[in-house]
Amino acid sequence: LVVNDAAYCCIAERPSVSLLGTEGGKKAGVELYSYAYATGLPAYPFGFMAGHRELISAVNEVLQLTPSFLPSVLVTAAESALAGHPSEGLVQARRAVKESAAAALPLLEALELEIESPATVPYLWARLPGRRNSVRVARALLRRSRILVAPGTAFGEAGQGYVRLSLTATAKAYQEASSRLKSRLLGAARAVRQEEEAV
Repeated sequence: LVVNDAAYCCIAERPSVSLLGTEGGKKAGVELYSYAYATGLPAYPFGFMAGHRELISAVNEVLQLTPSFLPSVLVTAAESALAGHPSEGLVQARRAVKESAAAALPLLEALELEIESPATVPYLWARLPGRRNSVRVARALLRRSRILVAPGTAFGEAGQGYVRLSLTATAKAYQEASSRLKSRLLGAARAVRQEEEAV
């Protein structure tokens, strides 16, 4: 069975592809959602599961062993949020993710990185040219340009040759990162020219 953590799927403006929307998806597993992320509620620690009936029934049986208390105020808040969906908070979050994704493009182009994933979640996956080592690239970016990315290998061996950028960073942060990178590249080019002139 497949358990898909779909908590972030509602933050991005562009709809994500659901496991349950694919052929045979409901027989293959379940998806987990967060009321906070799906509706724009504060970070209340509760959500819901959808998908494979037998797995959901099994989870319900397990929960009977250690029943958890869910205050009625949370249920009421979730119902109100669903009735007024999308909330202004969620609209603002989606706008911020969209702006950050747009601001990240010049940075990726300057780094010669190719986007591998659409902005359907608040992350961008980028392929490194020549399947370079993810950890080395992430360290170099942080050390040389103060740009923080997650190496793909942090999420498993299949992530080698990729880095992940977070779109929870502001558009301004991406613009500042692009400026730092351009300054460093210009400085390196200037040093090369000076060295050539000296020779």
